[in-house]
Amino acid sequence: MQFATHRLGQHFDLGVLRLLGLLRKALPGSVDEDIFWGYHFVAGALMLTLGHTGHIDKLWGGLCKSEDFAAVKTRMATFMAAGMIAMCERKAVSARPAGAKTGAARTAGAKRKSAG
Repeated sequence: MQFATHRLGQHFDLGVLRLLGLLRKALPGSVDEDIFWGYHFVAGALMLTLGHTGHIDKLWGGLCKSEDFAAVKTRMATFMAAGMIAMCERKAVSARPAGAKTGAARTAGAKRKSAG
């Protein structure tokens, strides 16, 4: 497990951190935990989809095929974006851990640091 984590980090961490920064800007008011979990779920869906496991073929009797990238392309971005937005826009107080920083608070804090 540690080897896999190290290898993934070695190749993808910088890109992932850039993406997370963009998501923070695109989803102001969201908490880091929601953005991080959202990325985790998106990454899992990508791995399963791009892995060509054939599970979807078997499960649905050939209606959907794991190698059908045209079908994936027309659906995946919409599905992932909607899930990320829905999770990050939850307004319930219970969804925000005590002391969690929102995107607006992170941005304000960063501006104060750069001005000081």
